[in-house]
Amino acid sequence: MSLLVLGSAKASPGVTTTVLALAATWPADRHVQIIEADPDGGVLAARQGVASEPGLSTLAVSSRRSLAPGDLAPHLQSPAGSDIRLLVAPPAAEQARRSLGLAGTPLAAAVTRLADTDTIVDAGRLRPDSEAMPLVESADAVLFVARPRLDELQQLPARLRALRPTLARVGLLLIGDKPYPPAEVAVALDAEVIAVIADDRRAAEAFGVGGTAHLGRSPLLRSVRNAGEAIRAWLPSNEPVGSSVEVSIPDLAPSSAAEKGPK
Repeated sequence: MSLLVLGSAKASPGVTTTVLALAATWPADRHVQIIEADPDGGVLAARQGVASEPGLSTLAVSSRRSLAPGDLAPHLQSPAGSDIRLLVAPPAAEQARRSLGLAGTPLAAAVTRLADTDTIVDAGRLRPDSEAMPLVESADAVLFVARPRLDELQQLPARLRALRPTLARVGLLLIGDKPYPPAEVAVALDAEVIAVIADDRRAAEAFGVGGTAHLGRSPLLRSVRNAGEAIRAWLPSNEPVGSSVEVSIPDLAPSSAAEKGPK
């Protein structure tokens, strides 16, 4: 099955919430698990009401030499009322980095051998020296999550140049469509915009802390369902041999005629 990594270049555009929402709307006939591989420390345990162990820290202790796909199960947790399986990172950055340094390579090797489970990784800020790089380098695809604003977009060209030599496939997942529309962002960054998720901050805040009731019709989850379909079509493991996937970018106009595109 597929290994998909999400991360950001700077700021906090909502990578963790996006990962949770994607997993929550993943097709019922496909098993999905989340790996929290943020070197700056994990937040999933606190947000989802589970313990910080078992998780990445306990996995690191048991995976110093090798890790078989079946060895993951004892370190996964599921929030109450959910079928999603989580490998949570320690909240402290120092411990998260140490755990990733020990477990990153065997963990990447193990999840790529899973035959029946899609894996979505929250890698936090994606830097070339990140301890999450073994998962990045093993991924079927990597998505940079960003709002289409200059302060978030201007960090991406350097990150894309640094990471592209090691990435099988890289794209953009935008949170909102203003002030710069997706087509303009794609041209400016020379990168494919795979999908746009609604910048629905109220729903994102509720979803991020587990308050998912009554959110099924929210712009956030509606757009995430559509984004999930686009992402699964874009993943190389889902392409018919010899074909290419064409992803259409929504025809969204700029916010105003006076706005200029990103430099």
